[in-house]
This record gives sequence, structure tokens and C-alpha cells, in this order.
Amino acid sequence: MCDPASAAALLALGGASINVVQTGLGIQAARQQGKFAKDMAEYQSGLERQRAGIAKKNAEVQAHRLAVQRRMETASGLTDFAANGLLIDGDPNSAPNVWEQDMAAETAWQIEELRTQAEYEAWGHNANAAMLTAQGRMARKGAQLEMAGLALSGLGGAASSGAKAGEALTMLA
Repeated sequence: MCDPASAAALLALGGASINVVQTGLGIQAARQQGKFAKDMAEYQSGLERQRAGIAKKNAEVQAHRLAVQRRMETASGLTDFAANGLLIDGDPNSAPNVWEQDMAAETAWQIEELRTQAEYEAWGHNANAAMLTAQGRMARKGAQLEMAGLALSGLGGAASSGAKAGEALTMLA
């Protein structure tokens, strides 16, 4: 059987060892959490940037479809004008030509509206991507600060346990 001072010294040394291991585990956990948060934010940011690109591409597809549809409507309308006996000629002020110009202007306006809306949507996705990236960096920085705090706390606990062990060993001598 060992005396109480020896037991206290062994417990204090064991406590110091446990403190060091606990600190190491806490630091590793904080590092992993920070890395995960940063990686997830970067992943989400990448998705937002993809969504921005898709919004722009979608607007171009819609603009193309609208232009094709309007060309077909215009051709059909000009055919109707001709079928009703209206002369389709080079006079820019003739009813068919004015109507055709109006159709072209309205089509151009609608296509521009599609593109403008896509730009706003893409801007929103890109702004969100930037915020997600910043959040990831902040999470990583927070984890690094947590790691430093854990290291200091662990070192303080280990030093305290070591001091107790030293006191116990001094009492033995």
C-alpha cells in the first residue's frame, strides 16, 4: 500500500496527463469542426455560383424561344395581312410594316426584360455565394481561436496538476 502523499503525487501526475490528452482531443475536434464548416460553406458557395450561371443560361434559352415564337407570329400575321388584300411593300409606314416593327420592338423589349431579371437573379446568387464563403472563413477562424483557448486551458490545467504533484513529491522528501 502506498502512503497518501505518494498517492496524491500519482493522482496529480495522472491528472496532468489526462489534461494534456483532453486538450489534444479538444483541439483536434475544434480543427475538424472548423474545416468542415469552411468546406461546407465553400460547397454551398459553389452551388450558388452554378445557380447564377444557370439563371443566365436559362434567360438566353427563353429569349431564343421568344424570338422564334415571335418570328412565327409575325410571319403568320403578315400572311393574314396579305390574305386580306393589304399590300406588303417597302413603305415603312404601311400598316403591315408598322405592325411588324412594333412586334420586333416588343420582342426586343421582352428579351431585354428576361436578361435583366436573370442578371438580378444571378447577382443574388453571387452575393449569397460571397456571404457563404465569408461565413466559412469566419467559422474556420473561430475554430482556430477555440483551439488556442483549449491549448491554453489545457496547459494551465496540466501545470496546476504538475504543481500539485510537485508539492506531493516535496512532502515525501
